Amino acid sequence: MKKNNQLLIRISDTQKEDWKQEADKNGMTLTEYITHKVEGNLGKSERRDILKFIEISTNTDSKVENNINQIAKWVNTHQQITVEKMDEYLLELEKYQRLIKERNTIFRKIILLLSEI
Repeated sequence: MKKNNQLLIRISDTQKEDWKQEADKNGMTLTEYITHKVEGNLGKSERRDILKFIEISTNTDSKVENNINQIAKWVNTHQQITVEKMDEYLLELEKYQRLIKERNTIFRKIILLLSEI
């Protein structure tokens, strides 16, 4: 989009320096930083934080899946499990599957929002 207009605002030297530092920290020009703040867009560091959160969530999945595998190994080794325990594990697995589906839906929305920025 071609930008032909200018907007003159008055701010203190301190405020300008603070904004400039934040812009630099986010890898933006001062103009980009102010525009992003006014329009409510995410900066690069905020985007990185979101992506880091997604990475941590997927690492948590690996830990849960490892626990599921340990339960399966124990059952296979001992060749037994009570009906009550099996029902309990199945309920937990169903909850886990629902949470994964919900989380993946949220991740898709986040990724779409990030791609628009």
